[in-house]
Amino acid sequence: MVKKRKQTKPRKTTKKKKRVLGTDPSTFQTGEAIVGLWDDQIKVGLGRGKKLHQDIPAKFRQPLVDFVQSRLDGKAPFLKKEVFTKDDEKHTKQVAKDLGTICKMLKPDKKEIPLDTFEPVYRLVQHFHDVCGAAGGGVWCEGGA
Repeated sequence: MVKKRKQTKPRKTTKKKKRVLGTDPSTFQTGEAIVGLWDDQIKVGLGRGKKLHQDIPAKFRQPLVDFVQSRLDGKAPFLKKEVFTKDDEKHTKQVAKDLGTICKMLKPDKKEIPLDTFEPVYRLVQHFHDVCGAAGGGVWCEGGA
């Protein structure tokens, strides 16, 4: 005698939404907020007891805010609105932290990092940091003074 197999209901499966790399937006979506995030990471890289000379934010901050905001808004020359993604956030935070760390290494005995130290380091990490060519990062670092 053959036993009848008990009929079972088909399982309900929930399909996971596919994540396309680099498309999840960050919580930072204004030029001020994004540059503020970078400011915080530079301070982390500098460590305790070190700070940037007051001329540095005066020269670099507002041009960076304007650059980032123009990318977000799609203003010329970009023509397309950009989204600052979580990947962008992660990569640009790393660049900013490394910027602070390199400045600290170049001026270990000084409590204040001068403009003549910061500016060349900024230019180097802006164009040659490992994450700048990766998914997220590079396009956000191109602007500034």
